[in-house]
Amino acid sequence: MSESLAHCRACPRLAGFRDENAARFPAWHNAPVAAIGDPGARLLVVGLAPGLKGANRTGVPFCGDDSGDWLWEALHREGFAESDRGRDAIVPLRGAAVTNAVKCVPPANKPLASEIAACRTHLEAELAAFTSLRVIVVLGRVAHDAVLRTLAQHAGRAFKHGRVHRLPDGLPLVLDSFHPSPLNTRTGRLSKAQWNRVWARASALVTERWFVYIARCGDGSLYTGITTDPDRRRAEHASGKGAAYTRGRGRIRIVHVEEAPSKGAALSREYAIKQLSRPRKLDLIRREISDRT
Repeated sequence: MSESLAHCRACPRLAGFRDENAARFPAWHNAPVAAIGDPGARLLVVGLAPGLKGANRTGVPFCGDDSGDWLWEALHREGFAESDRGRDAIVPLRGAAVTNAVKCVPPANKPLASEIAACRTHLEAELAAFTSLRVIVVLGRVAHDAVLRTLAQHAGRAFKHGRVHRLPDGLPLVLDSFHPSPLNTRTGRLSKAQWNRVWARASALVTERWFVYIARCGDGSLYTGITTDPDRRRAEHASGKGAAYTRGRGRIRIVHVEEAPSKGAALSREYAIKQLSRPRKLDLIRREISDRT
């Protein structure tokens, strides 16, 4: 935990509430709660704030409460956590990290807008520290707003459970989910099936790879596209199930493939290749064949 976070009293209401709890429960953490996880995390989970008897007691995000039971089970199932038993113990994370938008427990679990804004400096520092992030799973609208405002990408991006926000190149994907709070899980607003689908999607996005390819049609024309699975796309084209406007042009073979760091980069590269003259495209193809041999 950074010194600025450890000694933060920027929000008088939250600092006062911490002091009250320190007097009532002196053995508890009763202080700001920092992120935990793998420094090389590719996935970051951002919740709302520490629970009074959860992270405020244990000092670990999502450790000690019902919401944590849901989160640790999902992280373990998808291979990001060594165990699903995170209620009262620190569970080692692999390729993942966990934090909250607000670092101090708020009365009634309801931080004020001013407190969320004041805590954004700490969230910004955490996002900057995790330099390998590919996906951020935001749990609830407050976390959604906090993360996207921190990344200066909030405009026009509404929260919706299961929605993926693809940000400009260089920024991680943001995946929305309802928070697994007892209020949501016990009322049916968030079912286990909905929750599990979000985590299957998060796991897939973390390992997602994008490719740009050139296909040569039987009539000699060249087609450029993007895909996350070149082998599947080869099979589609070979069976005549590729892009509609390549059908009827004879046998189609993928003759050039190159990897891109993101979907946005793949789209940009696809456009650039489409602007090349036919001789330049053929030169790309010849160079790939030469490299293989």
